[in-house]
Amino acid sequence: GTTIDFAFQGTAGQVVLPRTVVAAEQVLSLDPASQTIPPGGQAEFNVKFTNPAPVAVTYNLSVAGVPNEWVGLDSSVTIPAGATVTKVLRLTSGAFDVIGNYGFVINAIVDNVKTSVAGTLVLAGAPILPEAQPDSHGVVVTLTPTSAIAGQGTAATYIARIYNVGSQADEFVLSAAGLPSG
Repeated sequence: GTTIDFAFQGTAGQVVLPRTVVAAEQVLSLDPASQTIPPGGQAEFNVKFTNPAPVAVTYNLSVAGVPNEWVGLDSSVTIPAGATVTKVLRLTSGAFDVIGNYGFVINAIVDNVKTSVAGTLVLAGAPILPEAQPDSHGVVVTLTPTSAIAGQGTAATYIARIYNVGSQADEFVLSAAGLPSG
């Protein structure tokens, strides 16, 4: 309980309040709370939004604790009055991300009031590697000499060597830019 001491018109007084329990409906929940996937895998979490208000509300959403590029979740969700809506949070890690536990928090904000729910994504095991590309393309160009000095009306000679470093025959188009006309 709580005791409130006061003075009113010069007279001291005291009010004793009984212990109070405040209960509120949970407006945000996560199922499951934790998942384990290999690096390069994808986990799906069900995020349940409940609107106990007598009017529709729009929750602005964000996820903290994991890289933004992993996150697949709408930036907002509108819930009708007295309704519950479930959205899917997808977390997709890269094949070369570090194994370990990644705690994250989903934040839902409405009228400057924030509620949140926490979860954990565990990266463990052998990574799921991207599919290998059978053809590779690449070129290396060398210029000899790398620079030359030539006076007005005289030529400077360069040798350009083009090396195809890809796995297949290819075609290349060469051009020169930034040279004086003539």
